[in-house]
Amino acid sequence: MKSIILPPNEFLDHYVLNAEFHRLAGISKNAYKFWKKVEIGRYQGTRIIFLHKNSILEKHREVLKQCSDLSGFVLASAFCSFTGLAPSHLVKKNNSSIYKLL
Repeated sequence: MKSIILPPNEFLDHYVLNAEFHRLAGISKNAYKFWKKVEIGRYQGTRIIFLHKNSILEKHREVLKQCSDLSGFVLASAFCSFTGLAPSHLVKKNNSSIYKLL
């Protein structure tokens, strides 16, 4: 298993969220740990696992079509530093107009 720490500005174009994938595939959330040549990514200081799309087992490839497209997504703190927005603008309970647009 190849595990990498994603830099904060790394887009998730080639990844799928493990929490969503395992639920849709009907497998254990830890199943990826037993796959050969699997590549996982996570951001520094987080427990969220992203599976690289190219390392998904052939028998589960169809499930990828059902997963959310993460293209263009980055860590929220990276988004804030790129745009100059305060993180509080990304929180729904703050009634942020920007939150509604996102």
